[in-house]
Amino acid sequence: MGYCKFGWAANQISEEDMAHLYHLKKATKKHITTMVSEAVKLYLSQKDRSLAEIQTNTFLKGKGNVQKSTENT
Repeated sequence: MGYCKFGWAANQISEEDMAHLYHLKKATKKHITTMVSEAVKLYLSQKDRSLAEIQTNTFLKGKGNVQKSTENT
């Protein structure tokens, strides 16, 4: 019977990417979990910025529509 070598999040990391992380680990002396944690934080901060932009644009579009509708009356 096989077993899961890495935790649940690592199940989605390809063997090629794991090998790349391993080589980076050797070169930088950083733990793979530290590199993955940094990558997750970067990803989430980018998604937060994208979400904030979408929310701002949606709000501004909605506000613009309200102004246009009151101007027409």
